[in-house]
Amino acid sequence: MNIESLLQVNKAGMNGNQNNLDIIANNLANLTTTGFKAKSGTFQALINNQVTNQEVPLAANSTPIAINTGLKVGSNIDNFGQGGLQTTNQPLDFAIQGNGFFGVRDANNQLLLTRVGDFKRDAQGSLVNDNGFHVATTDRIPQNQWPQGNLAVNATGAINIQTPEGSVNVGQLNIYQPLSLSDLQAAGNTTYQVQAGGVQLINGTPEAGNITQGALENSNVDMASQMADMISTQRAYQLNAKALQATDNILNVTNNFNQ
Repeated sequence: MNIESLLQVNKAGMNGNQNNLDIIANNLANLTTTGFKAKSGTFQALINNQVTNQEVPLAANSTPIAINTGLKVGSNIDNFGQGGLQTTNQPLDFAIQGNGFFGVRDANNQLLLTRVGDFKRDAQGSLVNDNGFHVATTDRIPQNQWPQGNLAVNATGAINIQTPEGSVNVGQLNIYQPLSLSDLQAAGNTTYQVQAGGVQLINGTPEAGNITQGALENSNVDMASQMADMISTQRAYQLNAKALQATDNILNVTNNFNQ
């Protein structure tokens, strides 16, 4: 590997560590964001550069030596681990203890998945989230015809309204699960989209988990681990910067010899 190639290795290392610092900063900024899932970066080694006898003396029985030419920043991965629950005592706040997701439908009627359950009812009586997206439910009674009374949702998602005449079951809060978590793509505002056919309705199954009314799921960002990662990433960035400076100094000395 020549000196110029080392510059590319150092540059790739600095870019990778900068990307990791950006991810950590985003995680820390969302430490108190409801339903936020911590992200981590993925990296891949670039092609290896074979070391030959022309570069360094190698013994006849030595194992072939190769030096990779840096790293490539891959896609970011969400950690879908359970976040802690915060009690709000609001009747339209919901949290899932388990692997399921709430469903909401955007302006194009596309199904999006989310762990954020801070819902409300709009002027038409429909259950919506903060973005005005309609919450995916299986209705026995149209939402604009729900009777007046206290709304209660049990652990399996059954929606009941307590009226003076008794409890009325008006529908079911749908819970979904993607066929693979790797299929989820961030769609903004802690929602995820999944390709058609890549999600299944899991109401009433063990995989759906339990729904808690009057609570929200906190971010699952671990501040202590994020701070530790930030310090180690900063040190790695500094090491690459010093290596880059040393390589540049070697090039300057080499250029002076050629003059």
